[in-house]
Amino acid sequence: ARTDATVDVLCDIDMTGKPWAAVYLDGYSGQARNVTINGNDKKITGLGGALVSGVWSNAGVTFKDLTLVGSKVESTGSYAGAFILSTDSCYSITLDNCHVEGATISSSNYAGGLIGYSSMGSGRVLTITNCSVKDSTISGNGSAGGVIGHALGGGNTTAAITGTTVTGNAISGEKAAKTGAVMGTVGAGTCELAATVDGNTLKTVSGDTLVADQILGRAAGGEEALGGGETADE
Repeated sequence: ARTDATVDVLCDIDMTGKPWAAVYLDGYSGQARNVTINGNDKKITGLGGALVSGVWSNAGVTFKDLTLVGSKVESTGSYAGAFILSTDSCYSITLDNCHVEGATISSSNYAGGLIGYSSMGSGRVLTITNCSVKDSTISGNGSAGGVIGHALGGGNTTAAITGTTVTGNAISGEKAAKTGAVMGTVGAGTCELAATVDGNTLKTVSGDTLVADQILGRAAGGEEALGGGETADE
């Protein structure tokens, strides 16, 4: 039977120059249904990849109070993000007080500071609260965003992003309609967004300069509900 699991980070960890195999959470094949990673306000430095490679089929993950510094997520595949490469048909995704600093994140398609690509199970919610991405380079040949590259690949789902800041990043996507300081693309579903963005440089991968601190590239078939907290401070 599937059970829940909790992982506690009890000290700062330096992974610079050390091998790392990202965790994959597969709810279909009998692994833990819900995994909680308690960062306890610690830092993991120099990861050579995402913390979690994927969350699939009724699995869920919660990250709390954790900072990733200097991660290098340079994927030759379709997804790149410091915390999660991609999710699909998953049960729940929550990031609370989680931060990315000085990361290099790139992929052949979707790239985001926290998550590259997110598709939730029907009726499920992706929640990002009090998080930040700063001083990082994020590049995707498709959709690229400071927080998520492409959100909500499935209908009847919600992404709720609140109290989150995106500052001092260089973000590059395929085109203006797929590049945003917070998200490159919102697909099917509903996005509730309250974030502060400041000092981000947005370009296309071919080098064209875009509107500074543009919050969202496009809403492709979904609903975007911009909350009162989102600002673009100059």
